[in-house]
Amino acid sequence: GSVYHAAVQWAEQGDFPDYKEYFYWFNNNLGELGFLTAIFKVAKAVGIKDYNMTATVVNAVLNVCMMLLAFVNCKRITTSVKNGFFILFIFAVSIPSYLGASVFYTDVFSMVYPMLVLYLYLRLREETTWKKRILYGGVMALAAWIGCEIKYTVLIIVIAIVIEVLLRAEWKKALLIVGCSLAVFGICNAIYNAEVYGSHLEKEIAEERNTPLLHWVMMSMQGDGGYNGADYEFTRSFTDLEQRDEALKAKIKERLETMGPSGVYKLALAKAEKCFSDGTYEHNAFFYHGLVRTCFLDDYVLSDGSKYEGYKKFCTGIYFGFWVLMIVGGIISVIRLILDLKQGEDVFQMEYLIPELAVFGLLLFLMMWETNARYIVNYIPMIYVAAVLGMAQVFTFAGKSWRRKK
Repeated sequence: GSVYHAAVQWAEQGDFPDYKEYFYWFNNNLGELGFLTAIFKVAKAVGIKDYNMTATVVNAVLNVCMMLLAFVNCKRITTSVKNGFFILFIFAVSIPSYLGASVFYTDVFSMVYPMLVLYLYLRLREETTWKKRILYGGVMALAAWIGCEIKYTVLIIVIAIVIEVLLRAEWKKALLIVGCSLAVFGICNAIYNAEVYGSHLEKEIAEERNTPLLHWVMMSMQGDGGYNGADYEFTRSFTDLEQRDEALKAKIKERLETMGPSGVYKLALAKAEKCFSDGTYEHNAFFYHGLVRTCFLDDYVLSDGSKYEGYKKFCTGIYFGFWVLMIVGGIISVIRLILDLKQGEDVFQMEYLIPELAVFGLLLFLMMWETNARYIVNYIPMIYVAAVLGMAQVFTFAGKSWRRKK
């Protein structure tokens, strides 16, 4: 609500005075604030005042673009159009895919960017001239920056791509991607921060109130790693920043020592289960705050609805089916690498690893961060791409084994 209403106020009044306190504490949402404000300014310029519907339509368009990019990515990696249609089938049977347009918070709003970054990387690989590679590298970095401004986990796909390039021992391409990313992130951050802190927020106040990264690490080491109001009170009780950071480090150390190795392991399992075992995309967290009108869907999608548990099990069952495909594909990828099946058309394509590396990277990140089922939403399409590649791996591997026996 703070992000949306601040964007409306910024678009209409040129500033967001009623919501500055929120952004002093949660500067991680400044990116989506800027994105929504830009959209609302365009809407206002053409006479549209229904900003909620504007954001919903833009979110819907972005998600359709995400599905199109997923189709193209699967087709490019596997060189088979049937795999592109398979991922469209996956989206078709994933019920939450139809319900996310109105949920234009960071999770759903950033779903397109990992897919876009992957697409631009695949295009970069196809180019033979460094001029065009640099162009795609720069656009890829820009897409990553926009995505990271909305939700910083988008950066994980860039890291996965760099790892894949390093596995190929293509040092020049790795340097190109890292160099473009550093340059674009540095320039764009400087420009946007100059606008925000030059005209709207005061840098000194922001430095004093911004929630430190250590806070989320500390908060993730209790219960199931989720939100804890007492931890926020603890972090905000300090006026001296150095003293605050030292206290957070001490609290992290204390919690680790209290848990011990077995406790840390149990916490990791609890966090993984919480983050990756909900096939509803956690949309109910937003619908629960109130709907404009009621309809038969409320019984299914609201957490207190009479049919919600059945709906959740149905969605999660489908979702887990594609998880299995992703895991099977990952196992086969490792086997193919070990066996070094590199003969003619059977050359192992390293691009198969990128989606799985990205999902694994997200898992590692959430093991040391605050947990929430919706924090994986922008990588669910990557899980689906990995599932498609897993299915392709199964057929490829089974086909080779059958030919060898024959």
